[in-house]
Amino acid sequence: MRIRRKVFAVAAAVIMAVASGALVAHADSPPTVYTTPGGQISGGRLWNTTCEKYSSNVVRCRAEIWGTQVQYRGGRYVSTTGWMFNNLTYLPSPQASWAGNNLARNNAGWTSAGRTWRTECDTATTGRGGCRSYVWTQQVGLEDGQYVSRSQWVFNNIVQFSTSAIQPVTRVPLWIIDHSRLDFTGLVPSPLQWGTSMKDLEKLGYFSLEPNEEGNKWMENPSLNRRGIFTWLWDDDETFRETIILEPQIRTVDGAHVGMTFAEVKAIYGDRVHLETKRNGQDQKFYTAVVKKNGYEVVFWNWKTESDRPLVGSDVINGMMARKYSNEREPI
Repeated sequence: MRIRRKVFAVAAAVIMAVASGALVAHADSPPTVYTTPGGQISGGRLWNTTCEKYSSNVVRCRAEIWGTQVQYRGGRYVSTTGWMFNNLTYLPSPQASWAGNNLARNNAGWTSAGRTWRTECDTATTGRGGCRSYVWTQQVGLEDGQYVSRSQWVFNNIVQFSTSAIQPVTRVPLWIIDHSRLDFTGLVPSPLQWGTSMKDLEKLGYFSLEPNEEGNKWMENPSLNRRGIFTWLWDDDETFRETIILEPQIRTVDGAHVGMTFAEVKAIYGDRVHLETKRNGQDQKFYTAVVKKNGYEVVFWNWKTESDRPLVGSDVINGMMARKYSNEREPI
């Protein structure tokens, strides 16, 4: 018996990333690639999500994934690489808000804009308090080494209902950066972490490669700088290296933040924090407080005392940084 290998790899391949179980998200849920605005990396793939008000009391999020799509156009198969639609998620809202809407009731077959849809609610696939809709569409895949077009059901969106246990979401969720905390490798769960490809971060909207007098330079998205987030990158570097925080709203995973005194930071980290001198490219000495873990470090400092004397308990921390451990620290 001959086994035929069939791989239908267009949008359906990436869309099925969410088709294996019910999506459950509400205001208190951890950030996900489906319900949190901003660029993320999950499962080794690049995701970008935007959220908006669908109606006065319903919020809708659109998730896209970076990939390659094959389409049949002009008598031939054409591949395109870029951001591809993955799915829509309507965040929890009262079921009464969806009265008469085909997206929120069991319906084996309905049409919209000339396309055929089906919706299922409260099944093993959707879970209680939700509906999923699928659209009948042409997909292109590989069969025995050749492109083939097939019509099939493709997952498109999920509607979530609020309950006594799940509060309705009426506001657009926070950007993934505003959910993040400073860990030893960078900001988690955002992709601003040590070793992330700068080209990937550019696709995700966090950096742009801009020309200057010395050639090209990676520049942060201004939204990062407005939040007191800066970076330090070598000119020839192709990966993310250092995260610098200068404002109090971004905390470490342990709760430390800019504006605390050194005594308060030490109360959080105890014997894990120690004073250390570092040097910059001009061989100038700086005094810092350091917490290390697995070859990485979080560095705390005070601008006024960093080159003057070691930190004392009353000194206010006005900068902190996460990166691989190093004896050097370049101030921005």
